[in-house]
Amino acid sequence: MHSSFQAYGVLWHADMMGTRGIPKTVEDIKFAEENLNASWVYTYNFCYTQRGVCFDVYRTPEVWEYISNNYRLVQLAFISQKNQPATPVYMLLRRGGAFDMNEISNMIADKKIDHRDYEFTRGRIRLDYINIEE
Repeated sequence: MHSSFQAYGVLWHADMMGTRGIPKTVEDIKFAEENLNASWVYTYNFCYTQRGVCFDVYRTPEVWEYISNNYRLVQLAFISQKNQPATPVYMLLRRGGAFDMNEISNMIADKKIDHRDYEFTRGRIRLDYINIEE
């Protein structure tokens, strides 16, 4: 399950099938889990360029509650500012476990920060990421 738009490219690179965005209801998520073998949630922060946080899963409180109670954070990507994690870009969650957004700082405190450099027409941008689970 993914937040659509650029996230379709993630599915392509992972050679995985996916839903058409993150389902809008808990019932639809359960259907995807039970009938489509959905076990990952990739959610992209569409507002990171405006320095806000606009993850799709927050738009429906019931959906976010279900995901945060049934999925665990396995990877977090962000744009650093002065070597400090600042603006989250995406979260990758896996079924099983739970996740509390208020605990992100504790979860990443002792983790290694990796990065990928992406080239755009206006230059390069560094995307940092942390694997919570290896």
